[in-house]
Amino acid sequence: IIGAFAGDGSYNYKDYDNRGPKHLIRFALSFYKDKEYKDYLMQLLKNFKLNPYLCFKRNKEKNIVAFDIRTISVQFINFIKENLTWDEKLRSINQNKNSKIKTYSVCLKKDISNYSLDFLLGFSRGLMDTDGFVGENNVGCGVVSEELIENLKKILEKIKTNFEIRILKRPPNRKDLYILTIKKEELGKYYLNIGFSNLRKERKLLKILNEAARI
Repeated sequence: IIGAFAGDGSYNYKDYDNRGPKHLIRFALSFYKDKEYKDYLMQLLKNFKLNPYLCFKRNKEKNIVAFDIRTISVQFINFIKENLTWDEKLRSINQNKNSKIKTYSVCLKKDISNYSLDFLLGFSRGLMDTDGFVGENNVGCGVVSEELIENLKKILEKIKTNFEIRILKRPPNRKDLYILTIKKEELGKYYLNIGFSNLRKERKLLKILNEAARI
């Protein structure tokens, strides 16, 4: 859950209608691609007894294009902040001024030596479920936080899985994108150690592995 929040989560602290402060945690998902993962994440949050609910987003034609999984819990955000850190002063131009933006700087709060291997592999899995991708012959992760890609790099080094990192330069008003890629020959090791809880991505990975096994 910590990895999933690092990838697609956000946090808002607001006082709604003077009824007391609310700690709103959101996970933003694609309506077309993430229906199965939505079910998985909803159940995971229910296991934490967090009462998650869905909010749908529509485009100009009023078609549903995305949804947020939301929950309100000070205990949950405190749990997240025990494990992650980000600069809450950073704000996106497209967000209202109260939104706590963590995309540019989110990373593990401590050095990876302070976490168990089980935690690190689960963290990597949640991050890959959200910000990861499966290409024709590889898997990878693309984020704008240099610190976050450094976390993933060190975890893969810990389990002796080879990878490549490149930086995609973008226009001045957009942050550079850090892309970590694990190539075909390392995918079996990646699958055994990390894998996906996102079934759409897992199916694509298994297809690559199955085709490689037939050759």
